[in-house]
Amino acid sequence: MHAGFDPEEPYLLLDGIGGMGHGHDDCNSITRVTARDTVWLIDDAYALKTMYDHNGVFVARDGLSSGEAYAAELEAFADLLSVGMTRTQSPANGLRWSRNIFWARDGLFVIVDDLQCEQAGDYQT
Repeated sequence: MHAGFDPEEPYLLLDGIGGMGHGHDDCNSITRVTARDTVWLIDDAYALKTMYDHNGVFVARDGLSSGEAYAAELEAFADLLSVGMTRTQSPANGLRWSRNIFWARDGLFVIVDDLQCEQAGDYQT
């Protein structure tokens, strides 16, 4: 999400693809946020292949992680003059993880994550 290419303007990058060539389990995570000529969130531990520099949800069920999700599904989006919105979904080890991003184009991002159990288990996020 970005209004333009000026470093002062807000920018958010949602990673809709996980695994594959770069090997990160980061599907549906936010990997970069910039605004006011400042980087607020960046994936800068590329070689470590961890969730450390990602804004996402990692789920363990019954003490174990599962295989990574390879693609997030775009369920809804809005691209209006003053606001934007996306709702993406990704499986997360027995949960359905939906990420809602609301964006006031003047710079405010609001992220609301929704986790719904689809399989019984002892969960940790």
